[in-house]
Amino acid sequence: MRRFILLLLFLPIFVIGQSKKSLKETVIQYQDSITILSITTESLRNVISELRTHVSNLEKENSTQKNDKTTLLREKEQLTIKINLLKQEKSSNTEEINSLYSQIHILEDSIVNLYALIEKESFVNDSLKNLKIHNIISLKDLISQSNFSRKNIIGSWDLKTLVLSSHDEYVDFDNIYGYSQYSQNNYNYEADESLINEITFIDPNISIIKLIDGTKITCLFEIVENNNSKYREIINIKFVDTDREELEFTISEYGGAYIFHYNFNSLKYFFDRDDYQNNTNSFRITGVVYEDDWQVFDAYDIDIIGIIK
Repeated sequence: MRRFILLLLFLPIFVIGQSKKSLKETVIQYQDSITILSITTESLRNVISELRTHVSNLEKENSTQKNDKTTLLREKEQLTIKINLLKQEKSSNTEEINSLYSQIHILEDSIVNLYALIEKESFVNDSLKNLKIHNIISLKDLISQSNFSRKNIIGSWDLKTLVLSSHDEYVDFDNIYGYSQYSQNNYNYEADESLINEITFIDPNISIIKLIDGTKITCLFEIVENNNSKYREIINIKFVDTDREELEFTISEYGGAYIFHYNFNSLKYFFDRDDYQNNTNSFRITGVVYEDDWQVFDAYDIDIIGIIK
């Protein structure tokens, strides 16, 4: 009984001791929590500070981009103005170009008409305008040496080749030489020696044509009418060989001289010399610089012009 009473007396003291110990532990836990909260708060403050700095940088960048956008818009407006000005200038240039083209066409027509007038009124004179001084041929001497008669063509007549014509371009025959772009090919005939040198007319209608290189051909001839000719006092002669090949030969009178005219390709075919068989070379002009081997003086459309002596 006595022990029980003592136990009752010491029980409150024991309970109070236990409560103090528990309270101390709780206080320590709170202190640790406060320390953690302080650290977390400081970390958050740093994060907030960094976020504010980032936001400030973004605001600055946004402001810079706005300024750049404003600058770009101004540049766009300036470019738009320049483009409109260029469009107006292009329109003006197009009108000017069209006007120049129109003037060019008018000049081309005038040149064509001028060439036609030159051929009609002063054919030989302009054909000889490019002759070199030391090669000038006196038309009077040629006329005085000629016995050709329009009324009676029977006989042998020498032909003096003066110029080559192609598309209204006249070149002095003394400035012409034969040329082959294929140096490995052996041509049988030189172009500048494949022209007519002499024609003999035998009554009633037989003719002998002799080339400069000495080749001869005997054929028939016929004088034909041609009312569409642009030359005056004209004689149109058609030569026909045994293979029915034809060669047209025209004689016109100018200032007392008789001028002949024929096509070079027709002559080659008449003498069985064509480009396809590669047996006649082409013409080139002395003193002209040719950039390519294939360039020659219009091998497909050359007219031979000269005087019958």
